[in-house]
Amino acid sequence: MKTSQRNLLLALVFALAAGLAAGAWWLIQSPPPAPPVARGSPPPAEAGTVPTPDEGPGRTNVQIDGVEDEPGAAESTVVFPLEIDLELVASAIAPSVDGISAMGSDATARIAGSVHGSGGEGLRAEVRFVAGANEGRVIQSGRDGAFGANDLYPGLSIVRIAAPGTQGSLREVLLRKDRETQLNLGYGRPALVQGEVKDSAGGPIQGARVTIDGQETETDEKGEFAFEGIAAGETLVIVEKPGYAAHLERLTVVGGLAIEKGRLAYVLRRAARLEITIEDRINVEGQALVYVLPEVMDAVRDFPWYRVNPVRVYPGGTAVVEDLPAKHVRLRLFHAGALANPRTRSVELKEGDTEHVSLHLEPAPVVNGVVTEDGRPVAGAEVVLEAPQRSMAMLSVLGQTNYLDLEREVLPDFPPAVQRVKANAAGEFVLSSCENVARERYLHARSPDGKSTGWKLLRGGETRVDLVLERAQGDAEIVVQMDGRVQPLPVKVKVDGAPRDLKMLPPGQDLHIPGLAPGTWRFSGKWNGEPLVQGSLIELRKEATISLTLPEGAILGQDEDTRKRAPKR
Repeated sequence: MKTSQRNLLLALVFALAAGLAAGAWWLIQSPPPAPPVARGSPPPAEAGTVPTPDEGPGRTNVQIDGVEDEPGAAESTVVFPLEIDLELVASAIAPSVDGISAMGSDATARIAGSVHGSGGEGLRAEVRFVAGANEGRVIQSGRDGAFGANDLYPGLSIVRIAAPGTQGSLREVLLRKDRETQLNLGYGRPALVQGEVKDSAGGPIQGARVTIDGQETETDEKGEFAFEGIAAGETLVIVEKPGYAAHLERLTVVGGLAIEKGRLAYVLRRAARLEITIEDRINVEGQALVYVLPEVMDAVRDFPWYRVNPVRVYPGGTAVVEDLPAKHVRLRLFHAGALANPRTRSVELKEGDTEHVSLHLEPAPVVNGVVTEDGRPVAGAEVVLEAPQRSMAMLSVLGQTNYLDLEREVLPDFPPAVQRVKANAAGEFVLSSCENVARERYLHARSPDGKSTGWKLLRGGETRVDLVLERAQGDAEIVVQMDGRVQPLPVKVKVDGAPRDLKMLPPGQDLHIPGLAPGTWRFSGKWNGEPLVQGSLIELRKEATISLTLPEGAILGQDEDTRKRAPKR
């Protein structure tokens, strides 16, 4: 190689090495590229700074009152707020006094279960107790269809399940003290149920009403009936027709299978009739309550007594009860300010006959008073005198001590255990003292709109007790779950008409609405005028969760032109 060529090659090598060294020096001196920032996230901290606790990750306690917005929460393309409206329907503040059992302290039975649709998906359902000691209680399932409660009274109860896209169900549940009952329903494999209804001579009965799992139909001229979509599980059958004693039976339905003709045959027998007269005119402003139950409640359950009770009769008046079974029954009469004499009455009902019964009342020790709010009488206020342990008081009325005796029949609340009256136009009320069942009792009242309450503990011997109502307050909260959100969402909340401050809810976080009174709340929600939930009832104790499906615009936001035209928040 010539000298000139060697020198040129050395120069090129030297130049390449110098270039590589310069590039390395430039890379070392340059700052690293910034990581991508998610929409709505705060900017990264500058080098050498330490984030404050509010700036760090993991902050999840965003609430709708008194808590700062998430840093960067205002960076959202959603301009229309989610509007939540909460209205207290009925307060459920439970009175309690140190050293005395709290009201409802023996409500320790639990229920848990789920409701699933035709494709196996969880359904938001309503589970309503329609008969038994928990009558009126409503439980809502979550977005996965699961529901539960742990403060129910033991005994037999009837529940009605309603879920969108299904025919619903009517089930009997057995609740036991300190134990959990499972109730799971699936509507994916409905069954065909067929049967027939006959009289005692074997002839078909046309026009009999048959109810299975809450669905109703009537028998044809052959006495036959059919249901095409009964959900699997143990359900109730009720067969009835005027002039006949109704028949009740439990039926196990297997999902996806058919109960063919000829397998189910129900026999209706001629009914008995009961005519009840209360001879004594005591406290005639209110109705007396008569409970008609089998003499022996451990016999076969074949009649829906819960649909008969209570029979309401004004003192001095008469009531007629139709379509009863021919058997021995026991009558229990209760009336505010009076006692039945005798306490119970045994009657034999005969097929096709009318039995006339005269019942008597005598004056009894009473508790009376006036309900006021802001110094004014509260007409129509519900006033309740309740034993701290209601189940034990129920057993006392039955003359029993074992909780198993609450499992033999669907029993209503007997007045000595929990007694209810309405205050008159002057806010006045009268109740039987019922100290023989429980000496210590809670006297409590609620305004007609359910939003104000007041209570006192009675220790025995009281005759005059006035109650002052105050607006219900509490520390319970409702949690609203919303899936799919990728940016902050403006939220407006009204509680009983009072607006709370507008807040920006960061993405991925639930909405917490605290400071609510325990009770039944009516929940409504809308976005940009579009209703999302309308008047859904929520039973709130300490915390309740509701799932909300947002429209696309509340998740992805609005275009730039819409944002410019929208009013400033």
